[in-house]
Amino acid sequence: NQQMQQFQQQQQQQFQQETQVYQRGNGAVLRNLETQIGQIAK
Repeated sequence: NQQMQQFQQQQQQQFQQETQVYQRGNGAVLRNLETQIGQIAK
């Protein structure tokens, strides 16, 4: 049972890390889009 809890904690931590990486990547994509749209609008 303790092993199961440890495993679940590891899975949760991994998920949080992946979510953070994904959000950072998403932010960069959005900034690039905003820059491109801004240039088109000029």
